[in-house]
Amino acid sequence: MVKQIWMESGQRLQDSLAEALKHKGEVVDFQLTPSAGYAAVKTPEGRVEAFVVPYSVDFRQPAPRAVRFGIQSERDNPRQAAAPQSFVERLSPAVADGDATWRQRCWAGMVDRHVALSVLRPGDVVMLAKEIESNHGRLRPDYYAVRASDHGFTVLESLRTGKSSLVHNVASDVVNVNLDPDPMMRLSQHPAVVRFGMQRVARNDEQEHYVLLGRSASGALVPLAKATGTEDRDFMLQRIWEVSQLRQESLRNLNGSPVYAYMADHGLADAVVEQGRGEEPVLLQDLKIEVTPLNPEQEVVYDGPGSDG
Repeated sequence: MVKQIWMESGQRLQDSLAEALKHKGEVVDFQLTPSAGYAAVKTPEGRVEAFVVPYSVDFRQPAPRAVRFGIQSERDNPRQAAAPQSFVERLSPAVADGDATWRQRCWAGMVDRHVALSVLRPGDVVMLAKEIESNHGRLRPDYYAVRASDHGFTVLESLRTGKSSLVHNVASDVVNVNLDPDPMMRLSQHPAVVRFGMQRVARNDEQEHYVLLGRSASGALVPLAKATGTEDRDFMLQRIWEVSQLRQESLRNLNGSPVYAYMADHGLADAVVEQGRGEEPVLLQDLKIEVTPLNPEQEVVYDGPGSDG
């Protein structure tokens, strides 16, 4: 049965869908993908069971947006089975063939995704583990997108400069960065990211590949998410919009926090703002550290821990 709810401006999609599951029990975990949500629900009997919530929403429409969704129990072995292993592991033991089969399909899907990471495809984001030779000289360890790969040759596009280079037998020297359209997990691993940008990569491919890039205040580059196609791209942009809303809300509440009081009392507020803009704080520029050398004429006597001095 298809249901419909309305998502107001500033409301997160996962919160809206989790709210629609309250009649099933307490939602203790909710994982969102571009086509379905996966909810771990603690039932009144104390069991933690999974519910799959396939949904559709047009993020390009102004708020309030219509969200059409359904609710399927894992016991019915629903078609969508992309729940992460960490999600499945917190569920109570399976009680029927349907939920056991569904969890097995989630595990098999996870294995397939890991196997796919060992094959370089257009749009993949990789990290060079060491310097390698290319037709444009040596490439330093950094993040690159794969433009093409065939017969041992790979075209890498620098995410920092956008320049492409041809390399040979690079598979053993790169680490495939596991990215999906949801940047939340990577953001939790890289809390220093303060700026965001989106870059289209592998333009020679038939599909559209987009990479969401983050930068720390010091300028360090961090790939956060990857989208293939307009649906995944709209989902990725919606999620990063939600992040910006949450950060703005936390800034509004900063004045009354102990952290802000400490910064104000110690004259650090301006330095924090300057660092957030990627500038060197004036406080550090003016900081002078003096080291007084030991007087060479002063005799220091130490006879070990057993001495009386």
